[in-house]
This record gives sequence, structure tokens and C-alpha cells, in this order.
Amino acid sequence: MSQGQVRVRIAPSPTGDPHVGTAYIALFNYVFAKSMGGQFILRIEDTDRQRTRQSSEEMIISSLKWLGLDWDEGPDVGGEFGPYRQSERTEIYRGFAAQLVKEGKAYLEPGTTEVVRFRMPDEGMTEFEDELRGTISIENAQQNDPVLIKSDGYPTYHLANVVDDHLMKITHVIRAEEWISSTPKHVQLYKAFGWIAPKWVHMPLLRNSDKSKISKRKNSVSLSYYMKAGILPEAMKNFLGLMGWSIGSDREVFSVEEMQKAFQLKSISLGGPVFDTKKLNWLNQQYLQKLPVDEFVDRMGRQLFDSSYLRQIGPLVQNRIARFDEFIDKHAFFFSGDIDYQNMSICPKSREKEEFFEMLERLADRLDSVDTWEVAALKNLFDDLISELGWKAKEVFMPVRLIATGRRDSPPLMETLAVLGKDLVRSRLRQYLLSGGQ
Repeated sequence: MSQGQVRVRIAPSPTGDPHVGTAYIALFNYVFAKSMGGQFILRIEDTDRQRTRQSSEEMIISSLKWLGLDWDEGPDVGGEFGPYRQSERTEIYRGFAAQLVKEGKAYLEPGTTEVVRFRMPDEGMTEFEDELRGTISIENAQQNDPVLIKSDGYPTYHLANVVDDHLMKITHVIRAEEWISSTPKHVQLYKAFGWIAPKWVHMPLLRNSDKSKISKRKNSVSLSYYMKAGILPEAMKNFLGLMGWSIGSDREVFSVEEMQKAFQLKSISLGGPVFDTKKLNWLNQQYLQKLPVDEFVDRMGRQLFDSSYLRQIGPLVQNRIARFDEFIDKHAFFFSGDIDYQNMSICPKSREKEEFFEMLERLADRLDSVDTWEVAALKNLFDDLISELGWKAKEVFMPVRLIATGRRDSPPLMETLAVLGKDLVRSRLRQYLLSGGQ
């Protein structure tokens, strides 16, 4: 790396589906680095060993490649497709934590032999400059002594990200504004080590249309959902590029390359950018219309008739059709993103609407937390819920079937949910809940 070269990173945690917010932050890191002739680094922050999933890391890498946000590689990054992984660097973090303990800047938590805490100043203010927000001052009294090393020997985010950003020569930390409250801890850690801190850039959070923080209760936040729904990667990048930034002249359609040429950090707006799926669909249409016909047909075919997906569907529908031309009419729900619930009676007559919606909310929360989206796990989840509620199975199964497929005569429910996938099932369930059952 040349002297003074810009170097940024995206550092997702592999604890769930790849989030559109991660893609948003990744895009702005990538564009800034490329606009400055710098480097864009991928770091997997997998120190939460209880929640870390290999499948989540694979989806993160797959989604970044789908978007074309390729990270820079080299001997200091880990190989051809190898990002940094914090779980492979634990001895480094322990060494730096031990250094702070030796210098009296950190201490072993009383009653433990493993947990290390950092000594934050008790008085005064911690100030830092944010490239978008100017000087930010936070009282030290508002900060606790953060844990650096947990009881399992793994570092917390606070220690690992500071150590890695220093060792990896990160010049600008571009991340979501929700990290502002933690930045004083990081500033003080840099001081304790005697290191120069990077420049801080806290991006505005993505918002729902009501200006609340984007959440899976009001929008699908999984990048995998939009990939499966047929959103083009170039449209998604364009859409995320509009989140708090403008290329000027009221233009809404532009490429990442055009964004790079016009990009400046100071042009980012701090107003809460709205994640408007109608705008995303409109943008996607603009890109679809500009595709050469042969490419349009090719990409549509690969999207709708992916062979691996069809192989999952095949066993469920093979005995349900007499002719191939019946397939789409009876099973369009495997391919379409939204279902029209108007004029569809879904709430069982044996249940009041309020208790029915309470059941669906409980189900949605449990589906959100499912790690292994497979038939057996789904069956156990539903069996447990029905047992706890004391409901009849049909009072749960048929409504969920209608919400997930829009049909009463779909293939076996658990197998169908497994093939549809977590993103689409929970998106349809949330969509129905938000509709108020209309």
C-alpha cells in the first residue's frame, strides 16, 4: 500500500441473512475507495461464536459478489477469495489486551480469570471529528468500562475492530450512525495504544417511509430476498446510491462507475434516506427495459428457471400436474414475490381476529430466529407453537398455507415453506400482518 493511500473496510458479522444495510454501507465504502484510488477490504467479524453461522458468511460473500462489490485481495488479505476472519486472529487480540492490563489501562473483571475490561475515563468528555457531522462530544460518565475479552477468550467488537483497523491500515471508518455512541470507547482505545485513529464517517440510517429505522417488520431487509425476487444488481446498487446521496441534476439512474467519478464524502446528506421498495421496483424496470432482448431473455430464464431451484420444486409438484402447461398456473407462488390477499378469507372462523394476529406475530418472531430452515426444524417449530396455544393444527396450517402460497391446494406445507425459503416466507407473513388482514 502506498503512503497515504485510502483504505476502507466492510466488516459484517455472519450471524444472519445479509442485510440491505450492509450492502448500503459496503457500496459507499467501495465507491469512496475507488474514487480515491484506494482499497476496499472485506473483514468477517465472527467473534460471536454462539451466533456465527458458516452459511451466513457464505451468503455475505455471495451477495457482495452478486452486487459486484469486489474486495481487494493480496498477500495481506488472505488469498484469492479469502477475507480477513477475526476468529483466526484471536491470539493477536489477547496479546494487545494483555498489554493494556500490564500498563494499567485495562483490568481483569473481579471474580474472573478471563474477562478483561478497558478503563474508560471517569470524567470529562471524549471528542472526535466526524467527516459528515463535525465535532461530536460525549460525556465519559455516559460510558461504561467496555469488555475487551469475553469469558470464552474471544474479543468483543470494541477491541477487535480497533486492533484490526490499525493493523490493516484503515484510513476511514465508514459505518452506520448507530455506532456513534460507541465511538468514544474506540477513540480512547486508540489513545491507550498510542495509535492514530482513522477518520470517522457515520452514515445516516436507512428508514421506513414513516422515518422509523428500517426493520424486517415493515420491509424485507434481507439482500437474499431481493436477489431471489429478480432485482438486478445494477438496479440495487443504483437504488442504494440514492440513499443519502445525489449525483446531481435530478438524475436518478446512474451506474457505480458514474457514481465514483462524481462522489465526494461531503455530498452525503444526513437526512434519513427512505428505503422505498416502489422506487426500487421502478429503478429495476428502467434497467430491464434497457437490456438487449437476448440478454433480457437470458437473465429472466436464469432467474426464473434456476436448475437447482427447480430440482427442489420438482418432487413437490410432479404428482400434481397432468401437463407441463399446468405448472405455472398452479405454482406461480414459487416465483412471484407478492400475493394479493384481498377477498381472501384467512382468519379461521373459530378464532377472533385479534388472537389470530397475535398467533401470527408469535410465529413470525419464531421464524425470524430459525437457524436451520429445513422441514424437520419447521415441523418442530409449528408443533411447539400449536401445543403451546392449544389450537387445532388446521387453525394454524391452513392460514399459513394461504399466506405463503395464496392457494388452498398447494403441496405439503412444511416442504413448501422449506423450498420457498426463509426470506420469502417471512416477507409474505409480514406483508399480510401489515395489510391488517385485508
